[in-house]
Amino acid sequence: MKRTLSPEKKLISQPKAGCICKDIKLYTLIQAVDAGASSVEAVVRQTGIGDDSRQGRPCRAKVEQLLSPCEAP
Repeated sequence: MKRTLSPEKKLISQPKAGCICKDIKLYTLIQAVDAGASSVEAVVRQTGIGDDSRQGRPCRAKVEQLLSPCEAP
């Protein structure tokens, strides 16, 4: 099952950093996943994260978490 965020959590994510090196917000990463990006590479292509001196390691971790399936209750 795909992870989905409530509208409230999406609103809260808007000012949070998704990629501090490129000033890309977490909400931008969420939008890419919601638009159908199903891999880290797809999110990288859509958002431009990971093209920095740290090679996107922190950003990729956030994307992997967004892409991970929800656990059933």
